[in-house]
Amino acid sequence: MNRVSVGWIHEVFSSIQGEGIFCGQRHVFVRFAGCNLSCSYCDTPGARLQNPSACRVVPGADSCSCLSLHNPVDADGLFEHCRNLVGRAVCLTGGEPLMQAEFCAALARRFRQEGHVIHLETNGTLAEALPSLNGLVDVIAMDMKIPSTSGCELWQTHELFLTRALETKAFVFVKAIVDARTEESEILQCADIIASKNRRLPLVIQPVNGKKSVPGEHLLRLQEAALRLVDDVRVIPQCHKVLELP
Repeated sequence: MNRVSVGWIHEVFSSIQGEGIFCGQRHVFVRFAGCNLSCSYCDTPGARLQNPSACRVVPGADSCSCLSLHNPVDADGLFEHCRNLVGRAVCLTGGEPLMQAEFCAALARRFRQEGHVIHLETNGTLAEALPSLNGLVDVIAMDMKIPSTSGCELWQTHELFLTRALETKAFVFVKAIVDARTEESEILQCADIIASKNRRLPLVIQPVNGKKSVPGEHLLRLQEAALRLVDDVRVIPQCHKVLELP
């Protein structure tokens, strides 16, 4: 078995895209196992486990009918379990997919052979892994970690990643998760990095999901601050959480 054609997957399922500018589209989600960060707001902590024994595949709307595949999984075999799921767009998410860049590329290549559109959701820290996916992904949804919400300060790492992402053939947008503690200076730092590359790149301000809501007035202030530097700034909550979907 080819080493790069196998990898560790947490789960596979079909649902609406609940985050970012493609919110509402039906996607097939391939959630990679393992992450190099431990963000305080992570809503899929189970996916941080780097080498889970099994991958869960939900073949339909009924989660009770899920299958269990032994990890590591083969790219061709995983595709066969995914090919009948609803959605012509495939979201490679995590965890962090770029921790398994070669397997991610093998899986993206397999889906593209069947005409799927490939979205990569990434925490924007592993710039060195991007060349292996050049020409294989259509959309890169890049997180910029806001220190007050994530507990991480990665501005230089994110700037390098954005530079490398824009060298690919993918459409790139940036997502920043905020809460009531997020300061204008933080969102301005995020916007400044974007503007230094291309001020027309979309920035999505996403309020953190949880018991403590983010006041709408605060979100408007953050949006107004970012709009000083970036042309397209959108406030979009996690819609799948509102609809109680995976």
